[in-house]
Parts: sequence; C-alpha cells; structure tokens
Amino acid sequence: MSWNGSGTFSRIHDWVTDKGNAIGIVATRHDAEDDSFAAGIQACVTKNGESKFTASCSPNADASYSLGSATLKWVNAFLSGAIKFVGTSFTTSIAFTDPTADRTITLPDDDIVIIGASTTDTFTNKTFDANGTGNSLSNVDVADLANGTDGELITWDASGAPAVVAAGTATHVLTSNGAGAAPTFQAPAAGITLGTQQASTSGTSIDFTGIPAGTKRIKVMFSGVSTNGTASIIIQLGDSGGFETTGYLGNNSFFAAVTVIAAFTTGFGVTSNHVAANIVHGTATLDLENASAFTWACTSALSNSVTPSQFLGSGVKSLSSELTQLRVIASNGTDAFDAGVINISYES
Repeated sequence: MSWNGSGTFSRIHDWVTDKGNAIGIVATRHDAEDDSFAAGIQACVTKNGESKFTASCSPNADASYSLGSATLKWVNAFLSGAIKFVGTSFTTSIAFTDPTADRTITLPDDDIVIIGASTTDTFTNKTFDANGTGNSLSNVDVADLANGTDGELITWDASGAPAVVAAGTATHVLTSNGAGAAPTFQAPAAGITLGTQQASTSGTSIDFTGIPAGTKRIKVMFSGVSTNGTASIIIQLGDSGGFETTGYLGNNSFFAAVTVIAAFTTGFGVTSNHVAANIVHGTATLDLENASAFTWACTSALSNSVTPSQFLGSGVKSLSSELTQLRVIASNGTDAFDAGVINISYES
C-alpha cells in the first residue's frame, strides 16, 4: 500500500495480526511487505541527491514552513518558471539581508516583465542599466513620468545630472546659454523700436536721446527735411560724455547734372553740395561694428525732391563709451531747419 497520498505510510501486513489469525510466515507475504517498503523508500527524496522530485512539492500545511533558515541557507536557487506569491498572508518583500557587497539580479536578454499591484509600487534608490553603459530606461510612456510643475522642461545640468528648466512667463522664449549651462526662458529680443518723430521746422539741431544700452543698429529717417542755408546736413553721435564732433571718417557724394564728393570729419554727411531749396528724403543706417571700441559704421541714401539729385554717404566713428544719443545738425552748426520731420528706430 505504501504512501496514502496524505503523507502516511501504511504497511500491507501485520505480523502480530497474522499470528493471531494462524497465518504462517510465508515468502509471498514477506515479499509483498518488503516490496511495499521498497516502493515507499523509492518515493522519498534522499539527502544526498540521488533520488529527486518527480512531482510538485507542497508543504503539509499552508504557509507553515520555511525553506532554509537564517543560519542554514541555500546557496543557489535555479528556476525555469516563476516565483509566485499567492494569497494575502505572505511576506510583502524580497529581502537581501546584510549584504557585504553589491548584489545583482541578472535578467536574461529576452523580454522581462516585473509586475506589481496596480497601486504605488516603488523602486527607491535603484540603478537601471538596460544597455550596460549607464542608467537607462526606454519605452516609458509620458503618463508614467512623475508629476512635475506645469511649464517646466527636463534638462541636464553642468555635471550631467537631471534638472528642470524653470517655467517662464507669457511670451518668454527658450534660450540657450551655451555649453555647460542649462537653457532658460527669457524675454525675446525687443526687435525694432520706433522712436518719437520730431519736427524739423525750426532750430539748429534735432536730438534723439535715451538710446538704450545694447543697441546695435539705428536708422535715422528723413521726410521732407530742409534748412535755410547751404551747409550740409550731418549726423553726430554721442555717449554719456556728450556729443562727439571730431574723429569721423567718410564722405558724401552728390549725384545730379554734376557729381560732387565731399569729405566729413565732424559728423556723418548725409547731404553735400547743399542748397536751402533742397527738400530731402531717405534713411541713414548706423551699425555697431565693434562693441569693445564703440565703433559705428554709417551708410546713407537720400534724395532731393525739388531737383532730381541723390546723396550717398558712408563713414565710421569710434566713441569714448557706449552710444546713448545722436544729433542731426547742419555742418556749420548755425543753419536752421525749416521743413520736414525726422525720426529714428533702433534694435539690439
């Protein structure tokens, strides 16, 4: 009869009972009993590993026994299937107790799924190295990322650690700060700022002040401008120390029935061979050529609407410090304006 399936071994014969029943000792009964013993032994797992499991191994009572102990531990466990925790009473963690060095769980190359309850399972202070070159995770859905602050962006700081770009304000644009620095949201470049138009109907000079620091281009626009004399119209630049009246290099060319070229050192000439009857229109453009030397280059193109003629000019001038103002004036400093309007625009 051997094992009964519930862990109990039952003998086939009982010699005391046989004696009481006057059954003699015969070979067939001995063989049957010994065969039962042999079958029972063969169903046992031997401690030397010669006899192995041939069926599922279950404990005698649910959740009542351990495999090994804190002082008698198994070396390795080799499984081809899954470790499954069933029911509600099992311990809720897999613990590596008091390791003396780093421990590694190695997963094979095929797809691996670690499944937890659909709650808030957390891996804390762990390193994921999916490709052998450092921390890496792939195929992470946006919905699986940790909550953040609306408007912030993910970046890396100068040491290569993850960081966030703080949210900007409305109309700000993301701006690179170069290698080794995180980008930031900043106000966009101001673009072109139009100054306040000034009438050129009186006075000997038209001044535009308050030009902001960082300006790199200025346009001076003339519409119907005239003076009461023959001195050419020039543009002078100024900084915090005032307007500078020397050190200009350049000339202006007058094109009509004759061509006249005139050099200017006290300002950028925008007209030449000037007469009081001229009414001029056009633009002079000033570009910052060297920010360290405060050097400005000027090109101008104006026309005369009274008689067909053209004024083309160019030149350069270095200031003592950053430009803050400019002046439109007659080259002799005394002729007065008597018609038109002048305005400027500037950009950084």
